[in-house]
Amino acid sequence: MTLLYSDKKCTFFVSVVSGSATMTHKSLELQKSKIESHIRKLSSGDKVTQRDLKAVLTDDEISQMNDEWEEEKSMREHKRDLWGQLGDYADMLDKADKVNNRYLKLSANPSALTKDKTVLFNKAQSLYEKAVERLEELLSDNGNLAECLDRTVDFSPGYEPYPSAEGVPRYCDSRSEHANREEKRTIKDIRISALQRKFDEINNPVVDSNEEAINEDQVKQSANKLRSLLRRME
Repeated sequence: MTLLYSDKKCTFFVSVVSGSATMTHKSLELQKSKIESHIRKLSSGDKVTQRDLKAVLTDDEISQMNDEWEEEKSMREHKRDLWGQLGDYADMLDKADKVNNRYLKLSANPSALTKDKTVLFNKAQSLYEKAVERLEELLSDNGNLAECLDRTVDFSPGYEPYPSAEGVPRYCDSRSEHANREEKRTIKDIRISALQRKFDEINNPVVDSNEEAINEDQVKQSANKLRSLLRRME
C-alpha cells in the first residue's frame, strides 16, 4: 500500500510491500474491474476459465471455492442415498402417481362416465394414503431420512400430508411437477460467491494491528533512506 510520510523538510509518499506484492490503487481498481466482468459473464451464462479465476483469486481462495463445490456434490449424493433408503415409499408413490395420471386423463375426456372417474380418484387417494403411512413408519425408524424430502413432514393429528399428488412429500430433487424442488447451488453460484467475497474484501480491507505496526516501521525506514538520498543530492 502507499502511505503518506511528512517531516519538517518534505512530504512524500512511500510504497510499502504487504505480503508478497504491493497492490497500488490502480492495480486494485483493475482487479475489481476484472472481478466485476467475471461476475457479469457467469450471471449471464458465459464461461469464465480457471485461468481467469486464478488471475484474480489467491490459491487459498481457489481452494475454498473448490471445497465448497465438493461439499455441495457430497450433500447431493448424501440425499440420494437417503432417498434410496425410502425405496418402499418411492415405489408406492410411483404407483399412486400412475393411477392419478389415469384419473386426470379420464377426467379430460368429456364423454367419460362419472362413475369411472370416481373409481380412479378413490383408488389413487387410497394408494397415496398407504404411501404416507409407510413413510411415517420409515421416518419413525430413522428421522434423518426426512432430509431428502422436498418439504417438512408432520404426522401430528390434523397436520398429516394430504393424500394427493400435490400433498404428499417427494424427493427434494424430483422432476415431478408436484415437487417443491429446492434451489441447488451450482458451480456457477459458488464461483460468483467467491468473486463477490473477493470484491468486498478489496472494498473493505481488514488491516491486522501487527501488520499495521510493521508497515509504519517500514514507512519510517523508507523515509529515512529517502531523506538521506535527498541530502546527498543537495
